[in-house]
Amino acid sequence: MSNYFKDWRVNDVMAVGAISRAQTGFGFVGRCLKEDSPGTLRAEAVSPPYSRQINILIAYNFELILNSLMFMESLSNTEIDLIEEAKVGHRLDVLWNKIKSTSTKDLFGIKNIQLKNKAVFKFYEVEFEDKKLVTIHDLNNIRYDINDFRNKETTKLRPSVSDEENIVNAVETLEKLSKNIMDYIYKKSKI
Repeated sequence: MSNYFKDWRVNDVMAVGAISRAQTGFGFVGRCLKEDSPGTLRAEAVSPPYSRQINILIAYNFELILNSLMFMESLSNTEIDLIEEAKVGHRLDVLWNKIKSTSTKDLFGIKNIQLKNKAVFKFYEVEFEDKKLVTIHDLNNIRYDINDFRNKETTKLRPSVSDEENIVNAVETLEKLSKNIMDYIYKKSKI
């Protein structure tokens, strides 16, 4: 561990690492979605092939947000134990349930995370205290959906879960959440 983090708990160092990666990821996705002239990534980002890539990044980076929350409150105190604890097969609902402290959940306004199904697609609805809902694709389902391709009508099902408005809403909401978590960790650690 560098001198910069010398007085920090391992949990907080791991939380900063996870949330820092999430912020970088959401920053990248946000830049991809900026309004630009036709023919740029913005025009393509919400078409089914490209939105799949964007949704993979959103799911991965939200998982990092949940990892940071879990790291902060975990009773484990070694890097190896924390990483082991975070291994849940990309199941956001399982990771959410590992965050036991309601004060941690309440502090950042997350009320519930629920796995949903629409035909063969799996996704999570993340409910915030302000009643805002964000839809996040199940990372395993979207990464390996080629296995079920014959059962899917991709032009009808995927966009209904993953339209442009939801993508932009998810990125803006989760980018703000990741910033709030980072600010909290730094204040807590008195840096």
